[in-house]
Amino acid sequence: MLWDRRRSRSFTCSDMHLYSGSCIHHAMEMWKILLICLLMLPVFFVLNYLVVVYMARSRREREMRVERFVGDSVGSDYRARRFVTRRYRPRRR
Repeated sequence: MLWDRRRSRSFTCSDMHLYSGSCIHHAMEMWKILLICLLMLPVFFVLNYLVVVYMARSRREREMRVERFVGDSVGSDYRARRFVTRRYRPRRR
């Protein structure tokens, strides 16, 4: 494909009249986009905080469940005298 001068030129403000009517219109669109982004920033921080709190709470609950399960398991083994300790060790014959 041969080099085409029409395709290689940059998109300038003078070409924007084809799409919106004026270059000022696009400048206003940019500040509106920036304003929306700045206004959405606190919303992002609040949602991020809520997600972190939820994840910390679920992790804490999961750890408590594991500790409770392990404690119940060890307690039942001690009650059933399954551990060989000095106190419960059978005599040698």
